[in-house]
Amino acid sequence: MGSMKVHQYARGLWEHEPSLSLGCKRLRPLAPKLPNNSPLAPFDLKTFIRPESGPIKLASSHDVTKTDSSAAQVETTHPGGTRWNPTQEQIGILEMLYRGGMRTPNAQQIEQITAQLGKYGKIEGKNVFYWFQNHKARERQKQKRNTTLALSHPPTSTSILHNSTTPIITTALDWDTTRNLDKAIDHKALHETFSAFGNILSCKITTDASGQSKGYGFVQFDKEESAQNAIKKLNGMLLNYKQAQFSQMRPIAMVPSVGRRIPMYPPGLGQQFLYGQAPPAIIPPQLLFLWLLSCLHFIPLCFTGQLSCSCGMVANNAVDSSVVYSTCISYITSIGYVEVCHELPLLDFQYDINFRGRVRMSPPAVQRISECFIKPPHDSNHICYLNPTDLAMLSVHYIQKGLLFRNPHPHFIPTLLDRLKHSLSLALIHFYPLAGRLLTRQTTHPPSYSIFVDCNNSDGVRFIHATLNATVSHILSPTRVPPLVHSFFDHHMAVNHDGHTLPLLSVQVTELIDGVFIACSMNHSLADGTSYWKFFNAWSQIFQAQAQAQAQIRPFHNRWFPEGCDGPLINLPFKHHEEFVSRFEAPPLVERIFHFTAESIAKLKAKANRDSNNKISSFQSLSALVWRCITRARRLPYEQVTRCRLAAENRSRMEPPLPKDYFGNAINALSTETTSAGELLEREFGWAAWRVHVAVASHSDKAVREWVKAWLEKPTVYRLDKSFDRYSVMMGSSPRFDMYGNEFGMGKAVGVLSGYANKFDGKVTSYPGREGGGSIDLEVCLPPEAMAALESDEEFTVVVSL
Repeated sequence: MGSMKVHQYARGLWEHEPSLSLGCKRLRPLAPKLPNNSPLAPFDLKTFIRPESGPIKLASSHDVTKTDSSAAQVETTHPGGTRWNPTQEQIGILEMLYRGGMRTPNAQQIEQITAQLGKYGKIEGKNVFYWFQNHKARERQKQKRNTTLALSHPPTSTSILHNSTTPIITTALDWDTTRNLDKAIDHKALHETFSAFGNILSCKITTDASGQSKGYGFVQFDKEESAQNAIKKLNGMLLNYKQAQFSQMRPIAMVPSVGRRIPMYPPGLGQQFLYGQAPPAIIPPQLLFLWLLSCLHFIPLCFTGQLSCSCGMVANNAVDSSVVYSTCISYITSIGYVEVCHELPLLDFQYDINFRGRVRMSPPAVQRISECFIKPPHDSNHICYLNPTDLAMLSVHYIQKGLLFRNPHPHFIPTLLDRLKHSLSLALIHFYPLAGRLLTRQTTHPPSYSIFVDCNNSDGVRFIHATLNATVSHILSPTRVPPLVHSFFDHHMAVNHDGHTLPLLSVQVTELIDGVFIACSMNHSLADGTSYWKFFNAWSQIFQAQAQAQAQIRPFHNRWFPEGCDGPLINLPFKHHEEFVSRFEAPPLVERIFHFTAESIAKLKAKANRDSNNKISSFQSLSALVWRCITRARRLPYEQVTRCRLAAENRSRMEPPLPKDYFGNAINALSTETTSAGELLEREFGWAAWRVHVAVASHSDKAVREWVKAWLEKPTVYRLDKSFDRYSVMMGSSPRFDMYGNEFGMGKAVGVLSGYANKFDGKVTSYPGREGGGSIDLEVCLPPEAMAALESDEEFTVVVSL
C-alpha cells in the first residue's frame, strides 16, 4: 500500500506543480512588490503581444471541460490559502501574453497586468506571478515527456537536441575513455579539425567547473555522411601527439529515470489535502518523510529527477528552477532517511540535464577571466637540488591553501590585481625556485635518474583572475565546507611530479560579489607548510610596504644533506616516473571546520596532565581528543588497529638547528604506537594523550638522521593510498603558522580554506583561530556517516564550539 502511494504522489509531481502554501508559516513571497507610491505607466497589451500571436481566443466551456483538473487546481491555488477563480477572459489574455513571449514579468508589469485583468474578475498580483511560473513549469514537463517519447522510437530525421525539420545526426567524439584528448585542444581547434568534412551545427569541448578540458567533446554535423566520413578519416589520428578515438552517438530507447521516491506526506493524508491548505499544526517526526522540522516548513518539490546537491550527495527529488530553496538535502542513509542541513544562504544554482534524463542541480561555477605568468624582474641561473625529504613528496598533491577577504571597495579589483602581480614579481626575487620547473636528468652510462629544479627555464608563476557569483556568507555560513571551495585553486588533483610541465606555484584570485579569495597551489616537493606560509607572509609584506619590506626577507635555499650523502644530485633507483607516481582520488568525503577556544583547550590540557607532570602540550591534548572521537565515530571493531599520526617539523630538532627561514621540506610523519580501537576508547583520555606525547618527544635529531639513512639505502616515494589508512588519524599543518597576519589592502582575512589536495578519510588540518589567543580551528575530513556521528559525540561536543 505504501509503494502505491509513492507512485501516486510521483505522478502528481510529474503532471503539475503544487502551490507553496505553508499554512502555519509562509515562505518569503517570490513575486516582486512595488512601493505603494510607485507610479504606474499606462498599460497596453499590444506592447506585450507579437503580431504572430494572433487575436485573443477565449476558452469555451468545452475547452474548460477538457482541461486537466489537477492543473486547473494548481492555477487557482496560491500561498496564503486563498483561491483564485479565473474567468475565461483572464485566462485568454494571459495565454496570449505567454504566446507573445512573456515568461517572467517584472513587478511593474505584474501590477499593470493585474489592473487590466481586474476588469474581468477578482485577481491579485500574486495570481499573475504564479500563473506564469506554473505555465513555464508545465511547458518544461511537456517538453521532457515529448523528448522521452521520441527516445523510445528509432530516430528518423528529427534531432534529439533541436526541434527542426532538417535531418540532423548527432555524433559524439569519444576521445578514449582514458581521457586521452590533449587539454590544449579547445572549441576552436576542434571545430577547425572537423570543418573540412561538412557543415558543423555545434561543437563543444566538455570542461569542468574550473574551465579545464575533461578530455572529450562533441561535434554535431547536419548530415550523417559527414559524421561517418570524419570518423573514418580521423579515427586513430594523433592530435597534439595523442591518439584520438571517435565513435558515433545515437539515441537509445530508455524509460524516464525514476528513482526511489520518498513519501512527502504524513500517513493517511494525500497531497490534494495539503494543496492550498495548512498542514496539521503538530505532526510527529516520521522517517521516510521529507518534513523540514528545523524551520517548520513543508516544501512540496515540483520537478522530478535526480538531484545532486551542493553537499555532494544525491536525493531523488529536485525543485523547479524558478524556485530556489534555502534548505539543502545533506545525505540519505541506507534506510532512506533524509537528514536536512541547517538553513543555507540562497545561491544562484544552475540546472543541467544529462543524457540519462536526470536533472543535476549544481552551484554556480567559477569563471576564469584572465591568465598570465609572473617572473622575477631578473632571471635566475640557479639550480635548486632536492634532498630526501623533498623527493619523497613527488607523488603527493600540491599544497593548496588560501585566504578569504571581504572586499570593502566595489572598484578595488583592478588595482588589487595590479598590485598583487607587482608584489608577487618582487617576492620571486627571493623565492626564485618557485618560478622554475622540475627537470629530470637521466643517463644510461652510467645509469642514473635524478630530479632537480631548473630556476630559469620556465614561464614563471601562473596568475589567474576568476569570478564567482556568490557572497562571502555562501562560503562561510554552511556548517560544512562547500565543495565549491575546491574550484578556488589551480592544479586540481595534480601531483608534485607534474611540476615538470606545470608551474611550481600557481596563484588564483577569485572575485566574489562582496569578497576576494586569494589561493596558492605550491609544489610540495619544493616546500613544506612552514615554507609555504613564509612565502605568503613575505608576499603580504611586500604588498603593503613594497620595496621597504624586501630587506627583511632572506629565505635560506641551501638544502640540508647528511654527511656521507652522494648529493646534492641524488640518484633514484627508477627508469621511468610511472614506477613511482600514482594518482590518488579520495572517496566521498565531507569537510567541516571545528573551532576550539583557548579556554576549552586549556581545560583539555589540564585534564590530560593530571598524571603526567604537565608534559603534554595543548596541541597534543587536542590531537588525542580528535583521535579518540573519530575512532568512536567510525564504529570500528574492538580489535581494529589504529594510531595517530602527526606532521612534525625538523628545523628546531636538528643539531645544529636548521635556519628558521630554511626553504624546503623539513618535516616527517610521526606515529603513535599502534593500539586497538577498543583499548583506545576503554582507557582514560590521559592515556591517549600520553601516547601522542611520547611519539612527539621521541622525534629528535637522531630519529631524523636514521630516517634519512634508511631512505638513501632504499629510496621511496609517499603514496596517499598506501601511506595512510582509513582507520587512523593524520594531523597536518600547524596552528603556529601566521595565516591571519597576511593582508592585501582588505583588512584581516575572515577565513582560511584549503583545496582538494592531500585529503583522505581521517585527515585533520590545523589552523590558528581568527581571534588568536591560542584558539585553534581543525578542518576534519570524514565520510558523511562518520562526520554525523562525530558531530553528536558527547566527549567531542563538550570541548568544541559548535
